[in-house]
Amino acid sequence: MIDFPITELLDASMCMIWLVRHLHPDGFACPHCGSTKRRLFRQQRFPAYRCRACDGYYTLLTGTAFEKTRQQPSTVVLLLRGITKGESTARLAREFIRFLMLSFAARSRRLMRHSLGGSKRSASGRTTLQKTLRT
Repeated sequence: MIDFPITELLDASMCMIWLVRHLHPDGFACPHCGSTKRRLFRQQRFPAYRCRACDGYYTLLTGTAFEKTRQQPSTVVLLLRGITKGESTARLAREFIRFLMLSFAARSRRLMRHSLGGSKRSASGRTTLQKTLRT
């Protein structure tokens, strides 16, 4: 059985370490040639690597059922946790949709703040974003 130490997995870097340990128990290597020598190619949710031996491109999720996902590491861990606990597909879908909606709302808020030049407070205490949205 797989252990899910929730308090440790609240941190994104700990989620990555947990995923490496459980998705690649024999070691994280290039799926194309098996070499463990790699260089960081692109920093994203799941860092992308280039193999130094064959120049192959891969991420932590390459070759897994989550290969094409664009989710956060914590989302993948929580999904795996639900699956191993035997939770129903409907329950997992509800949780996943709720999480995606909250993530979308937070991302939208950040984008709006950025496009409006930040969220500076005025003398009245309201942010410029709040003022803009109310007009």
